[in-house]
Order: sequence, then C-alpha cells, then structure tokens
Amino acid sequence: MGLGVQLLPLMVGEKRAREMLFTGRLLSADEAYQIGLVNKVVSDEKVKEEARKLAIHIIDNASPQAFRVMRPGIKFWTDLAMLNMMMTRDVTSMVWTSKEFRERCKDFLEKKRMKPKKFSGIMP
Repeated sequence: MGLGVQLLPLMVGEKRAREMLFTGRLLSADEAYQIGLVNKVVSDEKVKEEARKLAIHIIDNASPQAFRVMRPGIKFWTDLAMLNMMMTRDVTSMVWTSKEFRERCKDFLEKKRMKPKKFSGIMP
C-alpha cells in the first residue's frame, strides 16, 4: 500500500483506482499508457535513449523561469497527498505483518496462481 494508494486516484480517477487496487490486476504497458499512468511506451532497449531525448528537449525548450515556478507547484500537490502518511504507514504495517500478506508474497515469488480468499468483512 503506501503513497500509491493516495496518488493513484489523482492520476487515473477514483473509479479506475478502486478497480485497480481491489482487483490487483496487472496492466499491460499499453493499458497504462491509455489511462495516462505512463506518458510513453518504449522497448527496454530504447528506454535510456528516449529518456535522454526527453531531458534534452526540456533543457533546450523550457523556460528556466517557468520551470522554477512549475516545479514547486507540482511538489506542493504531491506533498499534499502525503499529509495522511502516518495513517498510511500504520495501515501498511498492518497489511505487511499479516499472515495473508506473507502467504501471497510466497505464492508470488514461487510464481503460483493467486488463490481467492473468502471475504468476510473488514476484520480478519
């Protein structure tokens, strides 16, 4: 869990974030691009080249003054989403120390298919 739970609804909308978080379904690169989670999809071989092109484009074309103004504004909104960090930390700690989490991590690392668990409410 953690900060992703707080930021994801801001990035993709609340309904889509709920679906993604509740189902745990992995997205393909194309799906992530279509919903705005990533800006561009490139092959592994071209990642560094494309990142370099973007950095050079920003350096060559951005106004230094605009950059100085936008950067703290973006950081402000990201920081605002972190206000509940203590609560998020506590909830994350509860999840990470649970038996279910350990079992699911073990299954994931062993590449086992996830077995559905019976949902019985919010408390185990």
